[in-house]
Formats: sequence, structure tokens, C-alpha cells
Amino acid sequence: MAVIEGIHRVALCVQDLERTKKAFEEAFGCDFFDPGVFEPMQVHSVTDVDKGLVLTMPTSYDSPIADNLRRHGQHCMMICFRVSDIEEAKRMCHEKGINILQEIKLGDVERYKDAAELVLDPASFPEWGGNFMLFYGREESG
Repeated sequence: MAVIEGIHRVALCVQDLERTKKAFEEAFGCDFFDPGVFEPMQVHSVTDVDKGLVLTMPTSYDSPIADNLRRHGQHCMMICFRVSDIEEAKRMCHEKGINILQEIKLGDVERYKDAAELVLDPASFPEWGGNFMLFYGREESG
């Protein structure tokens, strides 16, 4: 059974968040909301939930995202796949030798209590070019 159902969101790593945000709003009608700065990763991101697009900019020179931006320039930094079963996706990763850097379980994030994510280690899947890949699953309601 295929675990991946489709793409949930794509994140672009950018140098100028406000400029890029304005360009996407004007060119493509994006409607971004601003959840603010995510301190653990030292990034500021804005998201258009309906279009599945995230723009991310580092907030400090020594953040992991700043290093990524210096090495690769502006680029597609991350893709997040929607999966039918997050536990099955986790088993599949273990079977294929793909390391999971972080597991966000149901209820871990206040805003998305019914969602879970697996952040995969880009080094364990070199065919993806060193970019981040995530699996996203939602608990069925009712």
C-alpha cells in the first residue's frame, strides 16, 4: 500500500522574507499568515495554508537555515508529503534505513493537535539532494 497521498506543503528558503512574500502575493494571489519566529530553528516563516507554501528566512547568522541559505542560495528547502498512516510511514523509514530527526506527535503542537509529522534526515536519503523531507499525517475526526 502506498503511504504517500500527495504534497502537504513546500518551504522555500529566502533571503528577504517581506520582499518575497509581497512578490508571491502580487504574482500568485497568496494569502500568508505569520505564525512568528520559531526560536528552536531561529527562523521566521510565513505560510499560505491553502496553497501549501511556506517562506522561511533565518533570524540569526548562526542558525541552521542561515547556513543552508549560504551554501545553496534561495531554494526549495523542504517538501512535506501527506501520508495516509503516520505510523506506517515511520515503519517504512526504519525499514529503508531513513533516519528520523524529529517526531512531532499528535497533540505536540497547540495549533495542530490532530496532526503528526516526521522530519527525515536528509543525509540518509541523498537522492533528495540534501534537502529536508517531512511526512505529515492527520488523525481522522469523528
